[in-house]
Amino acid sequence: LATDYRFRAGVLKGLRVGAGVNYRGEMIVGYRTNDTIVDPNNPANAIDDPTVDEATPVFGNANYKVTGTLSYTYRFKESGRKLAPKTIQFDLNVDNVLNRTSAIYAFSSSSATTAYTITAPRNGDVSSPARVTVPATPIYFMPRNYMLTAKLSF
Repeated sequence: LATDYRFRAGVLKGLRVGAGVNYRGEMIVGYRTNDTIVDPNNPANAIDDPTVDEATPVFGNANYKVTGTLSYTYRFKESGRKLAPKTIQFDLNVDNVLNRTSAIYAFSSSSATTAYTITAPRNGDVSSPARVTVPATPIYFMPRNYMLTAKLSF
């Protein structure tokens, strides 16, 4: 979703401001086929978790990124010269305005060698043989960054 507004009159004539939000909801990154629980007959062993199966999904987190834009166009006075510039436009784009740096767990079809899930100790208890499938291989947004450009039109 993006929008912008250009001022066409007054003191701000030639200025354009805009903002956009790119949202991606949570998505399936894998399935809980390898989940285990502690064997009730032998606490040193793990057995298959009967509450989940190969159709139980593991979801990645939802994420969003905000972009801001600012643009100003200045029109030169007519000089009568054939090769004189007519306008100059300055554009400032700010990517990741909110500087979101948290991990994003998502599925990408562009990588065939990436594991999207791993098994981890249940409840963080490394002494237990029980494991649960969790999202893996996080990606991160670039930190907030700025790009200023100028365009001269003849």
